[in-house]
Amino acid sequence: ITGFTIQNGSTSYGGGGVYLYSSDPILKNMTFNGNTAIYYGGGMCLEYSNPTLIDLTFSSNSIEVYGGGMFLLNSSPILKNVTFSGNLGGGMSLHYSCNPTLTDVTFSGNTAYFGGAMKLYSNNNPILTNSILWGNSPEEIYQQDSLIDISYSDIQGGFEGEGNIDADPLFVDPVNGDLHLQQYGTHPAQSPCVDAANPFALNPPGMSTRMDGRDDQAVLDMGCRRPTTVASPVLTISNLIAGQTAQVDIVNCTPWGIVYFVWSDVGGSPE
Repeated sequence: ITGFTIQNGSTSYGGGGVYLYSSDPILKNMTFNGNTAIYYGGGMCLEYSNPTLIDLTFSSNSIEVYGGGMFLLNSSPILKNVTFSGNLGGGMSLHYSCNPTLTDVTFSGNTAYFGGAMKLYSNNNPILTNSILWGNSPEEIYQQDSLIDISYSDIQGGFEGEGNIDADPLFVDPVNGDLHLQQYGTHPAQSPCVDAANPFALNPPGMSTRMDGRDDQAVLDMGCRRPTTVASPVLTISNLIAGQTAQVDIVNCTPWGIVYFVWSDVGGSPE
């Protein structure tokens, strides 16, 4: 399933946006916004399910009990390029033998009684890589009888693990939901999450955390990346007449972009 926005759904049990039971679908390029439930998972509820979730956004969903963005029970989904922001009841709540894998995931501005970003209750072992957990309250992660493996991630308050940091990620505008990373060329400061992810990770073409729309370059950045939107450079030449002044215009150039202009003056050239 791809390309849907699910919003303003409501249920008394769980999964105001989507409820999965013993199901393993692939969901891509979807947004879950403003969905509500009373008990489990305002945006999504997973029970005995192992879906693959790619390029999803969970924003402003709410719950009265567990998991404003997502609730997991005995489920081990794969999450790639997913954002949890502004969810009431926490970003993700894991209960009983959940072992999800989260890569390039950002949690910001989620609130709960415990574990604003993630709540782990009873025998859960998630793996988190190249991700950002920042600005969630009352704390980023709450663990009870569980163990989480985190590496190459930015965790507010710090977390033991290879490549982890504890530094303000400098989101562009987190209050209004813009979780791109500030970078030189578009901002006066640069996020410490830039070029700080696993140095051996590969960036899918056309994906970036950057404001200028270019693909990540060199070592990947931490956090959720989105499709690039930059247009290709366009070169226009007018008045190309021997002995006269020609005009060359190049548009859609961006910081760090390089344009090579090569010409030949065989048969005469303009000034």
